[in-house]
Amino acid sequence: MVLVEPNNLPQALINGLTLSFSSIMTFIVIITAIFVGLSEEGYFPSDLGSHDMMQDEAKESKSDFYKPDEFLFSGLANILFGLFMIILPIDVINLLRIIVNFIIGLFSQNKMTFNSASISMELQTLLAIAGIIALITGVTNLLKIKTRDKGYQLNMNIILIITGVADLALGFYVLANLHLFAEALPLAENILVFLVVLGIIGTIVEILRTFSKNIKLYGFIEEKKNSSSS
Repeated sequence: MVLVEPNNLPQALINGLTLSFSSIMTFIVIITAIFVGLSEEGYFPSDLGSHDMMQDEAKESKSDFYKPDEFLFSGLANILFGLFMIILPIDVINLLRIIVNFIIGLFSQNKMTFNSASISMELQTLLAIAGIIALITGVTNLLKIKTRDKGYQLNMNIILIITGVADLALGFYVLANLHLFAEALPLAENILVFLVVLGIIGTIVEILRTFSKNIKLYGFIEEKKNSSSS
């Protein structure tokens, strides 16, 4: 709205808030429900950096895999991203176009031109699938706050690896059907390929990172079993 009405900033902000009110209220209710659920289980935001928890982490040097503040941030970020992708796919694409146009404008005057109604159902379906994957990832990260039990964390990481593989498959599908991406971002093909490949590389790195954590967790579990049996 600010870009549409650059000469009337107050009115643009009012229009934007008015049009977004229902979506904003939906997200507020969802996030509130998440925090209520966590508080019912005895987890409060203030507990994430509490003195007792820091002492526990200092005592257990092998608990690097348990980072509740990171789980909370990643969980909420993925849930919000997933909801946007599912509920407001066209708005997500338009926002992405604005960001890309802004970046292009820093280096050139040749900005993208597009029709906001030219978004196919197939592309919206892909965004919805990506949103569902993000939601599962977010919920899994929030569930990881529940306990520092290594077996539980290992199982949650397996779910994250599966969602990562699903994201990877989605990335390769987009790469093989680049016209869908070109529909949303009418850029040169080499730039589109670069953006998709960049996303694929990021997903692979995250999968390997989670897999590496699981190898360490499995080693800790086996070590504990051996020490208990001996």
